[in-house]
Amino acid sequence: MTTSPALRIAVPPPRLREGGPPQPPAIAARIERLSLYYGDKQALKSISMTIPRHRVTAFIGPSGCGKTTLLRCLNRMNDLVEDVRIEGKILVGDLDVHAPGIDVTSLRKRVGMVFQKSTPFPKSIFDNVAYGPRVLGARSRSVLEPLVENSLKHGCSPGIEPLHLALEARTEDGWLTLVFSDDGERNGHDKPGLGFGLQNLEQRVRRFAGADASMTAQTRPDGGFEVRMRWRNKAVAAA
Repeated sequence: MTTSPALRIAVPPPRLREGGPPQPPAIAARIERLSLYYGDKQALKSISMTIPRHRVTAFIGPSGCGKTTLLRCLNRMNDLVEDVRIEGKILVGDLDVHAPGIDVTSLRKRVGMVFQKSTPFPKSIFDNVAYGPRVLGARSRSVLEPLVENSLKHGCSPGIEPLHLALEARTEDGWLTLVFSDDGERNGHDKPGLGFGLQNLEQRVRRFAGADASMTAQTRPDGGFEVRMRWRNKAVAAA
């Protein structure tokens, strides 16, 4: 007799609140009695769970147990698979991802995924590379062609060489410090400067780590830069 491989989901415990009982985290997504079929074969069987916001949730199991299939349900990537049928309900925040009239492109911008292997869309190479800029509003062929050409040749925007980043993380007196820096090498190309998305990054760090988080950025004489983020190590503080 054969049995299906098991999928185990590791959900982090509630956070400890000083002077009170553990508080359940806010919910990022909720799955209710989700089943998925590839034709007549059932791959997911009545899964119900919640995924906490700003926490790490791990799906653990052997190859073929349904980890990726379940993840792809969150932003409806399984819509691209032939002969798939889904039962149950998925909420991302308050949004029912299968509600009539849902803009699937906007959903996939909100729920992003990075897989071990690149999975191109069933389109041409040009359309795959141009997909992101088109989603962001670029429609003109004169704009898309140089973007696609430079992405395929250099993996970056025209005239800008890819960043060469070094990453360092350490714990000091109950604080976590994360530093990433650029080596300043450009080979004559334009420098991206320090303004690229740092304000947005700082806002995300504070939402994730709390109001006591800090971020500083500076340019070095060699033309490189350094960004330093620091926040309280809650695991150490709760110990």
